[in-house]
Amino acid sequence: NDSLLTKRVAGGKKQLEWKAHNGVVLAVDWNAANGLIVSGAEDCVYKVWDHFGRQLYASQPYAYVITSVSWSPSGEVFAVGAYNMLRLCDKTGWSHSREAPEVGSLMSLSWTADSTQVSAGTGSGTVLFGQLVHPSSRVATSRCGRRSRTV
Repeated sequence: NDSLLTKRVAGGKKQLEWKAHNGVVLAVDWNAANGLIVSGAEDCVYKVWDHFGRQLYASQPYAYVITSVSWSPSGEVFAVGAYNMLRLCDKTGWSHSREAPEVGSLMSLSWTADSTQVSAGTGSGTVLFGQLVHPSSRVATSRCGRRSRTV
């Protein structure tokens, strides 16, 4: 489906649905700290939305589909995953760091509670670990390493 749907927990409110992408939405994440939504899809684009469904940012199309997105718990940055790509973006959508690990598609992203590290599970079975080098600066940068283990 190319749409996003939000539904209020409190009763009596109508659900909100909007066309979000020109392809199937593969990843979506909401952040409680800033109230924003990030989505990624088969149209190779990631987008940032407010809780009313208003688009705040849309990336340029990348070469491959966006397979994962994840907000840091602080809501200051989010990560975007695709085939051989991990991107760190600020809450307005601007990309500040890009890694190109040769591990296939990044299928799942998860942050530490303090928003300083992100991990990624990949289609090849590799697990990536990324650390924000300057997490307190306005524009964070990242470095990424990988660990793989055959089970």
